Amino acid sequence: MVLLPRGFFMSKAKIRAILPPDLRDIFRSLWETNPFTLKLRKARKTKLGDFRVDPATGKFQITLNENLEAPMFCLTFLHEYAHLLVSKKYGRRVDPHGKEWKKEFADLLELIKDHPLFSRQQKVGIRKIQSNPPASLSSKASIYKAFLPSLKDNEQLVEAIAEGTEFHYEGRNFKVLQRIRTRSLCKETKSGRKYYFPFSVRVELG
Repeated sequence: MVLLPRGFFMSKAKIRAILPPDLRDIFRSLWETNPFTLKLRKARKTKLGDFRVDPATGKFQITLNENLEAPMFCLTFLHEYAHLLVSKKYGRRVDPHGKEWKKEFADLLELIKDHPLFSRQQKVGIRKIQSNPPASLSSKASIYKAFLPSLKDNEQLVEAIAEGTEFHYEGRNFKVLQRIRTRSLCKETKSGRKYYFPFSVRVELG
């Protein structure tokens, strides 16, 4: 059994349920090198995790959504831990997702890129991320979807929805007007208001 140090995870039982022992060992070693508090939060729609420095104590804190499955949990954790390393080395003197962060994140991914936890498609995705880490994985729909839970029968990513097609999202009806690079311009049927949906968003059809 892997014993996690006090203060490493606030919900140790959940972490043991998510990660295999050898990955917990890797993350524990990162904690031992640069101590932080990791908290699990209820699922947030706008982010998978975040990093902050307590202004009063200077201590580091990482939060992750508690509903993340193991592959996405690992990627999100290392994304935020890379912010910790950059903060420790440079403070606020560099861009949050600048070249310093990209290098730290790419280097951290070396720790997990060949782990059997990841499918072949996910391993390919990790190597693509390493070549040029994005500030948000959801902006890379072709990679992002490899780390998502399987789509339900009536679900689809916005990326796969053609112009003119209608879909449902959070109880509202929308229609795709135009596909633009990594997102689609959509109109809400009831209000006529227009919104941009990233390709990685899961919506319902029919």
